[in-house]
Amino acid sequence: MSILAPSGRPHCLFNPEVHLALGQGVESMTALLASTLGPVGRTILLESLRSTNDPPEVLGDSATIAHRMVKFSNRHANVGAMLVRELAMEMRDRVGDGSATAAVLSREMVRGGMRMVAAGANSQLVRQGIEKGVRAAVVELQAAAQPLESVEMVGAVAQSVTGETYSASANGTTSARLTLPEMIAEIFSIVGVDGTIVVQEHVSAFLERDYVEGIHWDSGGLAAANFVTDAARQETVLVGPLIALADVEVNSSAQVVPLLERALKEKYEGLVIIARKIEGEALGLLQLNREKLDVMPVKGPGLTVSQPKILQDLAILTGARLAEEKAGGQLAELQREDLGRARRVIATRRGLTIVGARGRQRAIRQRIAELQAELEREGPREQADTLRKRVANLSGGVATLKVGAATKAERTLRREMAEDAIRAVRAALQEGVAPGGGAAYMACVPAVNALEAAAASDDEAMGVRVVADALSAPLAQIADNAGYAASTVAFRVGSHYNGAEAGASRAGVRRTGGIADGGVGFDVTSGRVGSMWEAGIVDPVKVLRMALEMAASTAGMVLTTEAAVFKKRERM
Repeated sequence: MSILAPSGRPHCLFNPEVHLALGQGVESMTALLASTLGPVGRTILLESLRSTNDPPEVLGDSATIAHRMVKFSNRHANVGAMLVRELAMEMRDRVGDGSATAAVLSREMVRGGMRMVAAGANSQLVRQGIEKGVRAAVVELQAAAQPLESVEMVGAVAQSVTGETYSASANGTTSARLTLPEMIAEIFSIVGVDGTIVVQEHVSAFLERDYVEGIHWDSGGLAAANFVTDAARQETVLVGPLIALADVEVNSSAQVVPLLERALKEKYEGLVIIARKIEGEALGLLQLNREKLDVMPVKGPGLTVSQPKILQDLAILTGARLAEEKAGGQLAELQREDLGRARRVIATRRGLTIVGARGRQRAIRQRIAELQAELEREGPREQADTLRKRVANLSGGVATLKVGAATKAERTLRREMAEDAIRAVRAALQEGVAPGGGAAYMACVPAVNALEAAAASDDEAMGVRVVADALSAPLAQIADNAGYAASTVAFRVGSHYNGAEAGASRAGVRRTGGIADGGVGFDVTSGRVGSMWEAGIVDPVKVLRMALEMAASTAGMVLTTEAAVFKKRERM
């Protein structure tokens, strides 16, 4: 029998009920995400959706938790929860870290802002005050930024994300004894800041790493299995071949005959043909001529959308001319001077590696600069990851980090932490680092306090005060997750910044690396208040900045919402 419950009818909520509902949702979702914050954050167990017999999923990454939480049972509160979910996932997509920090900041701004609005303040003016307070804090964060210039700093950033210790003296240690931060620091030191780092789960109790000589794509590869020459390794290797590149689908013999005839006449040492697809008559003809010429037909790397650009990268990298169908180019017309060169080309059915590509360095550097400029224009994480891989392949660094642990659940957890740490390092390379563990936010409080007195109205000043109060929340949450009294820790650290002048001595900032008082914070691993720089605890400024800005945006949206419409639910 079909029933439509009363709660399923379309209806509206107006203030103050809508603020109460949104606030409940923000609190519920943030409670889940906040528990993961800090180097000794907690984990969440998620019941398996496939079978009650499967073990629960162990989650320690806030963005993954947010992704799994698609709906709360209270449909009114669910709207607020989904705002925080979107905030967490946006942070993950754009900078790869900071989801829990952004959620905690937004919760505190919502709490404080709602108190002000309930007391009669104008919500729009409170929102303006929040925005001004955040801008003042961002200025202080950027003034405190120090560039990521050493392997030790890379290790410190990875340590702040994973909670595992980093020691500079670990260099040269066997992989079985390395922690995640030590392994990540070593990998970055070898493949470089633009290097490709692939993270995989590994059935072992330890970490391992592999480095690939040359440039590697984990897509594309041999057009047919019968071109494999090494059955044991399932690969084909050509030494010193010429490389023909075409952004076309090659399927007729007429497309390859002229190129093959020139290769045989001029006695090419080997020929690699890379195109969108190679199949049909063309593939059969290449197979027939294998005894006369070492030939390797390769499907170009990348997905359909990215493949043309990757083929252009390959042309620049190898010094080839790309025959593009849209420009009327054909594979058959390529002369010897149009072909690229490499010391060695290795292809499997699922990948392609080029060693010793011989393109012009000036052209390669120009292409890398173009891609890096494109990277700076923030976009979806998937797009940014593709751009980084392209930059890495042009630069030549590729590594695989194999994450092991005693159980499957722990391996998954460590893999997620490794991926977050690598993204955090990349964010730190863009805008530098600041004192970690919430200390950088605490150091911004004097600058925000100074702005409060200059606010245009009392209501705007209340918004500035909301930001000043919220800045201590990440530190307090980190301490609470580690089992310390949050209010006591926040007071002890805050006392080091009380009375500090906003924008104090920029020379002092550069000398000590902090704002106003050298980046004093609380090290939860030792239980001590002290310099975060000396403790090696740092956070990427880009993550800190975006967490603050996006939290303010979410809080402002909640505070200025006057009504919510709940649609009629489907019959059950």
